[in-house]
Amino acid sequence: MKHKILIVEDESIAAESIKLILENKGYNICGIAASADEALKQYKKQEPDLVLLDIKLDNNTTSFEIVNEIKKNGTPFIYLTAYNDSKIRLEAKKTEPYGFFIKPYLSRELISCVEFAIYKSKNEIKQKRTNKMLSTLILLNKTLRNCTDTDNLFQKACDILMKQNIFEKIYIAKYDIQKQLALIASGGFKSNKNILQNMLLKNKLPLCFSKSIKNKKVNILDEENEGCFRCPLINEMNNNNIVLTKKIGYQNINYGIMGAWVSKKYFNLSDNKNNEDEIKFFSEIIETIAYKLHIANNKSK
Repeated sequence: MKHKILIVEDESIAAESIKLILENKGYNICGIAASADEALKQYKKQEPDLVLLDIKLDNNTTSFEIVNEIKKNGTPFIYLTAYNDSKIRLEAKKTEPYGFFIKPYLSRELISCVEFAIYKSKNEIKQKRTNKMLSTLILLNKTLRNCTDTDNLFQKACDILMKQNIFEKIYIAKYDIQKQLALIASGGFKSNKNILQNMLLKNKLPLCFSKSIKNKKVNILDEENEGCFRCPLINEMNNNNIVLTKKIGYQNINYGIMGAWVSKKYFNLSDNKNNEDEIKFFSEIIETIAYKLHIANNKSK
């Protein structure tokens, strides 16, 4: 997958020059913005992997105005500027950029800095994600330890995972006494939650459910799956996430199905090594929920 780069530059010739240099190296230039407002809109829409920022922009604005939003999401950024005075350098330094270039600069220097920023950011994201995974599993075990209400157990699990920002959306469907799946807990959904409920009531299972019923493994779906095009849940998917689904079961007892929307920032379909960690983590979450459900059911007998 090509890395997406947003260029924030008010000089169109300079912006096109940067675009050409980076596209020739295989990067995807997802947008060019000339002002802080435009940059912020494109940043939120495109969710780039890296932002190149000219400091002085159109309408008497500066890129310092949007840096906090970029940093909040953990996106690396590099400053490109024609202003080489100590005051600007000091202000830029405080924002902790991944690089600072004074125009004019050599193409190979820019490319080297971009490569390093993306590599460093990827490792930082991976480490933060790993730490978050571990703390989430500990919190999940602790919170569900004494839960005896099985329906409440499912919703508590969803609430924890959403609060920890582990997934973008979650659903858990449970088998009822008629052995039909019913939506019992969710997080991150809006109107499409009701659509999913109605589908299950009519026993019209989406592809992600059908795949999980047929096997015990973690199933991976993205918007390119043929069956997903006919599913009302397609509106919950986009180019920036994929869906993981798996059966919730313990000792040959199937309790239901769990699905989770994972950002492609963490799950890259072309990075098998990183995906193994995500799949293992998702499986561990489901195993934890299934075991706690097994214990709760035994206590209620």
